[in-house]
Amino acid sequence: MEVLDVERILSGLGDQKHIERERVTRQLEETLKSIQSAGFRELIKSEDTWEMRAGGLVGCKALISHLRATGYGEDEFELHCQHACLQLLEDCEVRVRLAVGDCLQELARHRGASVYEACHETILLSINENFDREGEGSKAEGSTAAGSLSGTPGPASPTASRPNSRNSSVGDLIGMLLHDSYRVTKPGCGELRHGTEGWHSLETSMRALGQILEGCGESIRPYLTEPLREILCSAQHHPNRFVREAGHYATVTVSKVLAGEELVAAGQPICERLADGLSDNWSQVRFAASVATRAFMLGVPEASRQIFLPLLLPPMCLNRYHQADGVRNYSQETWRLTMGETGKDKVAANIDQESLVPV
Repeated sequence: MEVLDVERILSGLGDQKHIERERVTRQLEETLKSIQSAGFRELIKSEDTWEMRAGGLVGCKALISHLRATGYGEDEFELHCQHACLQLLEDCEVRVRLAVGDCLQELARHRGASVYEACHETILLSINENFDREGEGSKAEGSTAAGSLSGTPGPASPTASRPNSRNSSVGDLIGMLLHDSYRVTKPGCGELRHGTEGWHSLETSMRALGQILEGCGESIRPYLTEPLREILCSAQHHPNRFVREAGHYATVTVSKVLAGEELVAAGQPICERLADGLSDNWSQVRFAASVATRAFMLGVPEASRQIFLPLLLPPMCLNRYHQADGVRNYSQETWRLTMGETGKDKVAANIDQESLVPV
């Protein structure tokens, strides 16, 4: 492939002769097309290193951005990128999965809701399959408990008494307690499993969904159905804090696209989840909820905001004094944008809410 001489290209594009400018323009276009067809496709398909796959996706994103800016379209290349993104949606390397979301967002900006139509089934399937962890709760440890309840004999207790001994019941009880206390739990299972572990690609798939929604903009309106909004609400209340964060950011697009009476009609479950997010223990989740709350409040007509203030005003008010600078500063600006000079009156009107009472 010919090396692109940037200085020569720029000089040729500014040449006084029209024929020279046309020649250089064609050369530039042909070079870009050759990069699209030859280089990045091979990188994306690479199984050697994750860096090559991630680099291919980054390059595809840059070229799609270039096509969008210039108004050109390369359907074959764009569809190939779209297919490759779905193939790599659950890649073993998280940085590849994050690059998938970025590439899909740029595709959605360029091609609109057709990207959502083509990708939503695969992405929603990934979210659904990974929404709950394998072996969650008592499932992984159920064999021991089930065995005890069903009478299945376990390992002999060192303190168990003879069957006819007067202390046999006490000894059996102590043996059971010791067996349960000294049970070895494998790291990464049960109580030793970290709150962010075991969700596979759930976080990145949720982020990819949110990025597609954002990239589509207004064209996504017909697809913001109640089932999709329920998925986002479930994500906002997920045990994994990264999934909660992604759910709140995705809600920003919903609030902006449905702004007006449509948002008022769909607002109650969104409002409840935002109130939870504004009180989250993790400042990153709280910040994402703050971003979503601003979009929601600005999307609701001023005359209808009072409907949601009993839930949202208390945490909005308190977050203006949060210890995290980002949350505090953003909340103060949101307060000025949404309350104006009526903040004190709004607080006084909602002061009887339980969430305003310090714990």
